[in-house]
Amino acid sequence: MTSPTIASIYGTKTPKPWTSAKALPLPNPMPNLLYGVELEIENCNEEWRCGGFTVVQDGSLRNGGLEFISTPMTYSNLVYALDVFFDRNKPVEIKHEDEYSMDSNYSDRTSIHVHTNVNDLTFEQLTTLCLIYEVFENLLFAFIGNVRDKNIFCVPWKETTLSYATLEKLQDVNKVGSVVKSWQKYTALNLLPITKQGSIEWRHMHGNSNRDMIYTWLRIIGHIYKYAVDNTFEDTKKIFMGLNTTSEYDHMLNRVFQYDSDRLRV
Repeated sequence: MTSPTIASIYGTKTPKPWTSAKALPLPNPMPNLLYGVELEIENCNEEWRCGGFTVVQDGSLRNGGLEFISTPMTYSNLVYALDVFFDRNKPVEIKHEDEYSMDSNYSDRTSIHVHTNVNDLTFEQLTTLCLIYEVFENLLFAFIGNVRDKNIFCVPWKETTLSYATLEKLQDVNKVGSVVKSWQKYTALNLLPITKQGSIEWRHMHGNSNRDMIYTWLRIIGHIYKYAVDNTFEDTKKIFMGLNTTSEYDHMLNRVFQYDSDRLRV
């Protein structure tokens, strides 16, 4: 029997993705996965518009801060759209007495949130994704850096009451609704958007314009998706529970994150 998808349970629909004929196909683990990014930026103005993004006011930001929200799009299209965005919108620099300049667009108040589509996933696949995330959460935060694991708007699962038992409930049709609806928005991986948008939100990254870091982060998320789609929950759980040496953990890191695994060896 085919397991129902998240879209079939909640009636959510995958939006039409934004595309550009200028976007080149780029290597990535999930070519069809749809991403949406929210860029929080200070010291900017509404002239910072560009294709694929809308701009909204954000009361948590200061000094002309705005939030730029992308239309859902695949990795290759998103890289192209972000390249155009950052090429057009140069950082504001503040001159100091020592003649050094600093980028003033990204204070501790800013962040980059990534939404990823889950409409076509089953709840078993979502649970597998969450299990992988839970195991590697420390490494993901180490990659992001900037003390984001101490941010009250990006709380690690390890600092909450979430547990393996909670994840198992995601596979139970009779229990999954209560689990998702009672989720806390400010957890680092937020499941609340599932019921209305058919997406999950990765709140980890601080505000920045480091393209290599942002694009690597998008691929890392894609690797987690791919492993969750290609492997069952029980097989994944069995493998994790059987790991007991450094070399086995390292081998698992390679299996999940493939050509980006070195970026997580921090």
